[in-house]
Amino acid sequence: MEGNGTLLIGLALGWLALAAGLVLYRGARTWWRNRRYGSPVDHSALLMEYGRKMTSAPDRQALGRLLTTEIPCALQVERTVLLLPEAYQLVDVETGGVRLPISHAAVRWVASGGEAQRADRGRLRELVQQGQVDLTWTQVWVPLMRGAELRGMWLLGARAGRMQYAPEDLRCLTAVGRQAAVMLEATHYAEQQRQTASEIRALYRQVVAAREMERDQLARELHDGVLQDLCAVTRDLKALEAQVEENGAPFALP
Repeated sequence: MEGNGTLLIGLALGWLALAAGLVLYRGARTWWRNRRYGSPVDHSALLMEYGRKMTSAPDRQALGRLLTTEIPCALQVERTVLLLPEAYQLVDVETGGVRLPISHAAVRWVASGGEAQRADRGRLRELVQQGQVDLTWTQVWVPLMRGAELRGMWLLGARAGRMQYAPEDLRCLTAVGRQAAVMLEATHYAEQQRQTASEIRALYRQVVAAREMERDQLARELHDGVLQDLCAVTRDLKALEAQVEENGAPFALP
């Protein structure tokens, strides 16, 4: 009996030591993650909130503000740049200071992966260093992909307090980038439709103005031409009629 009691006590102490070790491990892991990545971010809530905002963005400028101001602020990102296609380049939508050829090796490499990539690791770091534009400040490259088509590139710099990007952050940024690409395509078509409607209205105004000019010209021609001739004929007839009355001879056509 004593042996069984000692065995049970040993097992209990072992389980207690294991539980304490797990608690300490989880606490140390949480402390290490918070120190490295900062306070945990509720990525589901972030995706829902900014997903609604992106869906309701009226134009490309409003969508750009979300990507360059609001979302980076939520993630405590100190610097960010949104590059959108213009001819054969990706151009900074705010200042135009950053310009990258779409054929840039780093752009093609990130686009081929289709997901957010950390710039301080592996192949991307080498490609960034080889380029002519200074992009050493970038920490994450996020491709804005619509299927296999690149709609833009979202560059994010360091986070406040030297916090790094967690894997969950990269997955969240990838999802945001894909939704942003969809909305960029939608706003592009909407802007095209508004431009087309504006051009149609301008053409309609031109047609109306041209018709008014034709009417004015026709009225002037009638006034200066036909009406003047009719007035002259009427005047001549009255003069002839008065002459006939004076002579007393009947008026007859030859």
